Amino acid sequence: MMEAVRQAVETADGILLVVDSADQPEAALPIVKGAPLTGPPIAVALNKTDLLPREEVEGLKRMFMEASSVVQVVFPCVALEGEGVEEVRGWAAGVVPEGPPLYDKVGVCGGGGCTDVQKKGV
Repeated sequence: MMEAVRQAVETADGILLVVDSADQPEAALPIVKGAPLTGPPIAVALNKTDLLPREEVEGLKRMFMEASSVVQVVFPCVALEGEGVEEVRGWAAGVVPEGPPLYDKVGVCGGGGCTDVQKKGV
């Protein structure tokens, strides 16, 4: 399985790491620190930032930006409210080349249907 992950990282145009900022966000640091320096750019979406004081959110942003030179940006988000989502989409649009969709909506959302967040277009 780890070989498949390694190959996916090597061929990715970009990596979006979604982190629950209210539940041990530092646990995601090894993922960032282990990313190859010649690998694709990484964006970190710190979700649920509405549950933290502003100073703590700023500290998390610094922590992830300083973890690796391949981290391009850290987005504070509240996905259920749509806060920060457009910024994440803009970043993704900038790193992913244009082309036809590789997966249909059922493939992306799963056979059981989309979650509320996915239905909102997140």
